[in-house]
Amino acid sequence: RTGPSGEQPLCGYIENTLFFLPDVNVRVSSLTLLGAIVSAQAPLPEVQLLLHQLTPSGLGDSGSSTPHFSGVPERQGKAPGGPPLSMEKAPAELCWLIRLCISLVVLPREDCYSDSDTGSVSNATILEPSPVRLESLQVLALLVKGYFSVSQSYLLELGEVACRCMEEMDPSIQLHGAKLLDELGMGIIEQHKPDSPVALDQRVPVALVVTFWTRMLNGPLPGALQNSQHPMLQTSTCNALSSILPEAFSGLPADKQILCITVLLGLNHSENPLVKAAAARALGVYVVFPCLRQDVMFVADTANVILTSLSDGSPNVRAKAAWSLGNLTDTLIINMELLGQSFQDEFSDLLLLKMLRAAIEASKDKNKGSDITAVNMWS
Repeated sequence: RTGPSGEQPLCGYIENTLFFLPDVNVRVSSLTLLGAIVSAQAPLPEVQLLLHQLTPSGLGDSGSSTPHFSGVPERQGKAPGGPPLSMEKAPAELCWLIRLCISLVVLPREDCYSDSDTGSVSNATILEPSPVRLESLQVLALLVKGYFSVSQSYLLELGEVACRCMEEMDPSIQLHGAKLLDELGMGIIEQHKPDSPVALDQRVPVALVVTFWTRMLNGPLPGALQNSQHPMLQTSTCNALSSILPEAFSGLPADKQILCITVLLGLNHSENPLVKAAAARALGVYVVFPCLRQDVMFVADTANVILTSLSDGSPNVRAKAAWSLGNLTDTLIINMELLGQSFQDEFSDLLLLKMLRAAIEASKDKNKGSDITAVNMWS
């Protein structure tokens, strides 16, 4: 841990390095150091205090409430290929590191503003070097994971960053954008768990979560999910799609709900085992959503694709399918308790028999969790 006397000069030095030194390796190393600070035993109160400082070099004595970020205000403006970022609408609880990383990822380089008369300059030459942008995305993901209470005020801005990244041609940038989206979704879910220590009035409102995911599904996320030429991106976006808060999913427009379900059911037939495993797990998440578990057609469709995945040649696919089969079993039990005979009449006896047989076969598999699935089925 860094003491009070070491925090401010250290981060002030790092920030100056990021903006004023031309060496890419030094800048990347500075971002790596910042990532190490925010990921070490997170969350630490010292780091949280550091993140809330208006400037890394400390607050001035003037008492002014106007924040100052070395180099950041001059970089605010329109990112290439998109509308102006809403960084001027920053929350009252400012986080200089989030603003700095957003600036490095999506906004033009400072030394390109003087080239405004050369309209033929491409995005690749205007934006920061790829290693700097990738490391900035890593720091953002670590901040969201370790300090979500700090990051949540920037939810929509960070979602916009993820969208911009997934729209780019660089596969690495796309992947890191999808990873950032996944971390945002997981942060929201953790905050809304029944045993979460976060007070209700300090959690991200469900209405804002609905707005967030509606924007994501109106953006490049569906295209990334169906990009069969980039299976790693498909896998990451599947993981992101499975991190939608259940209460928010029920608030999505009907066409967006159908889109999520249809894409995931389709991806369970992917020839890539990573994509297929991620899709099987995502359906296992969706099948316990209160707004979906009483939909007999969806439950039956999910059961059929899970049964297919249980016989896949990939151990990873079979493991995810076995986990999802356990969730599916929980849903069937809940439906039978709540709906009684009406659900049993609608759900196919033959399909239920296939599930029981699949659970018995899964218990013979060496994959972790398969025997637990079999026990759940028989109970």
